[in-house]
Amino acid sequence: MEVKGLKTCEDVISYVSYLEKKYGKIEKELKDFKIGLFSADKAKLKAKRARMEEELERISDTYDRYDRIFKETTTFTRGDLSVFLAKYFSLLKGKTFEVQRGVRDISDSKYAKTCDFIASSDDFERIDKKFDLNKPVCLDDVINICRDDCLSLGGTRIHTLLEDSALNSDFSAFPEIIDVAKNLITVKLSYPDLTDSERLDFILKELTAANEIKFQESQLGRSVSSELEEAKKLTAPLQSSQPSALDSSFQSNVFPVIASPVVAPKPSRSDDMESAILKSILSMQSTIVEDECPFVIPTEEHPAQPVIKPESTPSSSDKKLTKSMMERYMRR
Repeated sequence: MEVKGLKTCEDVISYVSYLEKKYGKIEKELKDFKIGLFSADKAKLKAKRARMEEELERISDTYDRYDRIFKETTTFTRGDLSVFLAKYFSLLKGKTFEVQRGVRDISDSKYAKTCDFIASSDDFERIDKKFDLNKPVCLDDVINICRDDCLSLGGTRIHTLLEDSALNSDFSAFPEIIDVAKNLITVKLSYPDLTDSERLDFILKELTAANEIKFQESQLGRSVSSELEEAKKLTAPLQSSQPSALDSSFQSNVFPVIASPVVAPKPSRSDDMESAILKSILSMQSTIVEDECPFVIPTEEHPAQPVIKPESTPSSSDKKLTKSMMERYMRR
């Protein structure tokens, strides 16, 4: 299996697609290639046509060789594949799946067809109450009482996940299998000496590690959300007790030189976090200039708090005056 320069399944797909386009282009040129009765240099034209035909043959051989990669690297024995899929579905779906080996299915005829049956543990509990899978059984009836996804592998001793670069029709009901099939090809290209069973184990270990990372990230996200909720609970009573100096000044279209300070009670040791949050809130009560950025750059001491500027600033001639500013104006 020649795979020089190709490292992933996507590389193989791209290269096969390139070969298809190249073949089609040369084939069209050859179809339009004419050697007339009175054409000059007929020997050269015939030689050119022969080269084009040879090129098509080489492309066809190369295409077939690379196209076989999809089938060769995703074909496994029934026993290996059924055990793998049970573990794969367990990791993918977040619930336990099991496999019953050597089930004798008489759904189609009185002659039993041996197969491996994959279903969730919950469904196996339901099945065991009505059927004995150690005896010939109509598998269609078994599948009818399953509530989760289930899969039967039978008919042949080997099974192939991909045909060309598409999912084998036998697995058309399970589109999630195509991703793992492509990963199996990539593993084969990267580690050609691994056996089939080792490649299957490799995929399971990678998926287990990915699930662990997702779990840790979700736990971290819940922890952060919990801390934010606690912070909101602490700031809620403090924010409600703050005078609305900024709000009133915006309503009157006047920018205060400095907001009136708010004196908070000295926090006790048990209120350290509340004190820190209070300091952060008070620090926002600073001078606001019309041309400043409408958002405060967040720091550890000053968490981000958007400060919204008014849509327009009235001119000095029509500016409304508060009572205190009117007194200063009259004393001039």
